[in-house]
Amino acid sequence: MKKLIGYFLFLVSSVYLFLALGVFLLISYVIPVEKLDPSLKRIIHYLMKLSFVRTQVDGLENLEPDKGYVFIPNHQSFFDALILVAYIPNYIRGVEIEDHFSWPIYGKFIARFGNIPIDPTSIKKSMASFKKAGEDLENGKSIVVFPEGERTLNGEIGEFKRLPFLFVKETQKDIVPIGISGLYDVLPRGVWWISPGHAKLSIGKPIPYSEYCKTDTKCLVEEVKKQVSNLSGVVVA
Repeated sequence: MKKLIGYFLFLVSSVYLFLALGVFLLISYVIPVEKLDPSLKRIIHYLMKLSFVRTQVDGLENLEPDKGYVFIPNHQSFFDALILVAYIPNYIRGVEIEDHFSWPIYGKFIARFGNIPIDPTSIKKSMASFKKAGEDLENGKSIVVFPEGERTLNGEIGEFKRLPFLFVKETQKDIVPIGISGLYDVLPRGVWWISPGHAKLSIGKPIPYSEYCKTDTKCLVEEVKKQVSNLSGVVVA
């Protein structure tokens, strides 16, 4: 019975999401996407309620809403990117695997709204993607990078790739570690039903460039991964 309800919630939430994104996509040709961002946040809030996912957010006091950051979270679920957009007050866009840009409606939406495609199999193409992300940061936007590169398969935090941190050091922007918990139980990778539950978004204190500029990249990766693990309460694989 629970699984049947989960399938129903998945269906209803998917229809709601894709209809909403389709409408926003059309409106974006009339109204600039930046002005649509507050409404987009509200739409995703409703989506989480529709999915019976209660979301707790800690650490908002650590952020300046008008400042550009590089957000570094762990990756548990398809819902991760959605709750980041919905609950973080900053104007954020993400570096996202290029395959997602071929999805019906969703792909056109994320392209229109400024997400940046990345090919994880090509270092050259990945660097070009991060260069574009750096330009967005210079224009006052914040960027989300999932350093694991893909959603976890077992609920644990996977290996953090070094390339995103090379990009971060070049931007000279503050790093904000973020811990996401609960969403692996709600909608894990490869599952097509939603298990109502509780999600938590824990926002760490920004790490200014002055603190990490002289840090070896490998050490920076390990330090941020440790903070993300502590914030999320999720162990590192």
